[in-house]
Amino acid sequence: MTAFGVRGVIEGFYGRPWTHDQRRRMIASLGRWGMTTYLVAPKDDPWHRIRWQDPFSAAQLEALAELVADGEDAGIEIAVALGPGLTICYSDVDHCAALVHRVQQLHAVGVRRVALLLDDIPPLLQHPADVVAYTDLVEAHLDLLRRFAAGVRGIDPQISIAVCPMVYRGTGREDYVVRLGSGLDRDIDLMWTGRQICSETIATPDAIVFDEMTAHRPLYWDNYPVNDVAMTHELHIGPLRGRDPDLADHAMGLLANPMPLFTASQIPLFTVAEYLCDPVGYEPDASWLRAVAELIAEPGDRAAFVHFGRCTQDSCLNDDAMPETGELLYAAAFAWRTGDLEGAVSILNEVSSQIASAAHRLASPGFSVPDLQRDIAPWVDKYRLGGEALAAMARALRAAAARDRVDGMPDTSPDAIAELRAVYERLQDNRYRMFGDGLEMTLAEMIEEFEWVASR
Repeated sequence: MTAFGVRGVIEGFYGRPWTHDQRRRMIASLGRWGMTTYLVAPKDDPWHRIRWQDPFSAAQLEALAELVADGEDAGIEIAVALGPGLTICYSDVDHCAALVHRVQQLHAVGVRRVALLLDDIPPLLQHPADVVAYTDLVEAHLDLLRRFAAGVRGIDPQISIAVCPMVYRGTGREDYVVRLGSGLDRDIDLMWTGRQICSETIATPDAIVFDEMTAHRPLYWDNYPVNDVAMTHELHIGPLRGRDPDLADHAMGLLANPMPLFTASQIPLFTVAEYLCDPVGYEPDASWLRAVAELIAEPGDRAAFVHFGRCTQDSCLNDDAMPETGELLYAAAFAWRTGDLEGAVSILNEVSSQIASAAHRLASPGFSVPDLQRDIAPWVDKYRLGGEALAAMARALRAAAARDRVDGMPDTSPDAIAELRAVYERLQDNRYRMFGDGLEMTLAEMIEEFEWVASR
């Protein structure tokens, strides 16, 4: 078994940062799961990217010291990121000195791993002094990073440094990252997200190319299960998929970027941990069930969540949103299209009943994990609505069974068609993603088929 050397989480999402208490709880969980690292890098916390020149306050340092102590108890290294790229003047020695001073403050409270993040910044030299001093951004970034590294090593040569480059995804052959990596000391870790920002797969051959081209084994910043920016209506609670079993042999490590939804993130992060600790033996679906069992001890609540969770499995890693429910839905569609209306009604009523029961339990005041309940509430509403849509489809087919066929096609009542259209519009109006595209597509097809028959 080859485990990844660096195994952990980067709190690097856009949106409301996790609270101090949530970070402490996450550190404890990471320790139980066999992880090694927690990197604090909250994009929308002002101290990270807006007030990056300001020294850390006494309160901030006290909180970080508490995280470091928790990390020591759990076997987790606490790392902290600095993100100056929106406004920094690369040639200004005082700006670099401000960053080094922050590292000195972090070192005083026990932090021994830092990251300088140059991601998601304007791709040009903004300050007139930089336009004069450098030919391009690569030169500016290399100059800053070399001076920053020298300053950090002057504090403590044992401090580990990671860098997220401005170009942080692709094949590894991009001119910017090749020049940057080739110009940096190999002991500075270079972060990479893979082929895409949110990579469907992370493959060993790509890691090998990255190392060959940049002289650095990649430290993966894995943007799963994050659901920020354009993905806020998606719920990424499925297991980690699409990462090669021998990737650990060619990477420095992997840090997973979670959702702002703290409790819901624990389910996919558990599966990330199992993959990182045993990438060869990792089985996504089995790992997911273990993750749910760890978070939800009460059997009835767990069963309800499993049914719900298996209807929202889609993400950049997986397009099969509802494996089991999808099979039943397609079976129902086949049944009504081949004349077995009662068979289709039976299937649809069974699934809609399961959804209604599970949704009721997930939303009930007695649900055993209230923090999770709050995280998933908007998606549970969409899940319940999906169950109502299935029930309406069953009623339309039952009405069709009582009517004569038209040219061999089932013909339902105008009221049933109106009900189907109304529930379809409600599904369309609700932006929270459940069931992938399968339910709404099948419902739209049923409406079109019945409306075509009605027009005959």
